[in-house]
Amino acid sequence: MPDTTSTFVDSLPSWAATLARAVRAKQANTFLLHGVPSDLVPVRGKDGLRFLLLDDFLTGELFAGWPSILTYNRAEVLGFATPAARAHFEERMKAYDGVHGTSWSDGLPRDAANCFALLDSYFRFCAALAPARPVVLLLPFAETLVPNADAAYRTAEDRAVLVYLRKWAQDPVLLAKNMVIVLITESLAELDPKLVRSPASQEIEITRPALAERRSYLETVRAPEWYTRKSELAPQRLAELTAGMTRAQLAQMLDGADADDRLSADSVRRTKKEVIETEGLGLLEYVEPKFDLGMVAGMPAVKDRLRRAARAIARGNPAAVPMGYLVCGPVGSAKTFLVECFAHEIGFPCVKLKNFRSMWVGSTESNLERILKILAALTPVGVVIDEADAALGNREQAGDSGTQNRVFAQIASFMGDTRNRGQ
Repeated sequence: MPDTTSTFVDSLPSWAATLARAVRAKQANTFLLHGVPSDLVPVRGKDGLRFLLLDDFLTGELFAGWPSILTYNRAEVLGFATPAARAHFEERMKAYDGVHGTSWSDGLPRDAANCFALLDSYFRFCAALAPARPVVLLLPFAETLVPNADAAYRTAEDRAVLVYLRKWAQDPVLLAKNMVIVLITESLAELDPKLVRSPASQEIEITRPALAERRSYLETVRAPEWYTRKSELAPQRLAELTAGMTRAQLAQMLDGADADDRLSADSVRRTKKEVIETEGLGLLEYVEPKFDLGMVAGMPAVKDRLRRAARAIARGNPAAVPMGYLVCGPVGSAKTFLVECFAHEIGFPCVKLKNFRSMWVGSTESNLERILKILAALTPVGVVIDEADAALGNREQAGDSGTQNRVFAQIASFMGDTRNRGQ
């Protein structure tokens, strides 16, 4: 089981510490890791701070003491963290072949249905040993195994995989004997909702690094003299300007500076704009307003109200700031320009939501979930939803299998979260 001593847990990111404690306490045996699985994971050890890919962290750090660590994705056959784990599995396959008349010990299958049948047999075998042999199964790109789709459109293979995962999650024997399944995805909205909402599975989010975490990464991977030579910005200022970026993206930016030119505020803003728009799958438009409210003609009462909010934010008094503004007016009355000028007044970058709707089941909710997570990491930021009546709709709209209601609920929940006030 993961080492849950105080020293080890203190060295882990918060999400990994939650996972380690949950496994030790046997709260669940099926975990849904979501958020930014492509980011680097910080690990503190005797040699200082290191940064690992998620797969390397799970196999080499969090579950390092487990005798059997297996992985599976649709592009590859079953994988094993160690030769000993592979040898043990293949030895079990010889017995399986003898009973079922198969030849999987000579070559493992690639398709999910057969692989999961073999895994089910292996789990039962390891649980029956005395003492039981703990097993970890890692499933990256889980959305390709148990996608969010109507049952009528699932293939027989998809249905079989879903049955296995739900059966394993609810099996008290597997829970007691330390058979752990970890599904990894970017968005929970892309996974089967029955699996996500099951009380037998536990969701854990891998969040984007906060300001202190970005600064720690920047100071660890580059020496102070590097910033003197290659950057116009100190690590603290660089960390402030890169809100919303992951460590992996910061690494690409630093490598680009090594190969190209010095880092400047302008180059960092351009990089951040490209990263956010690319990671947002074209669903976000990153805008840096050039004008303040002084450029808006007329509307003195409106400008006065917005300036009071700007002063409250500058004083660090977010309680005096509304959760948001609904700007109404005829087409062409400069509503969008007014909001962009307000964003400049408070010193925030500005992001516009583009069309995030999709014709595919679950894609609209998945797109919106991705957008909201990026926005939460970008703070402070001004968010503009242009033509909001068309983009958001209302609670009563029907005829789309409930997609409209779910979208409205996601937006309303995000806008009503008081942690975002003034951010």
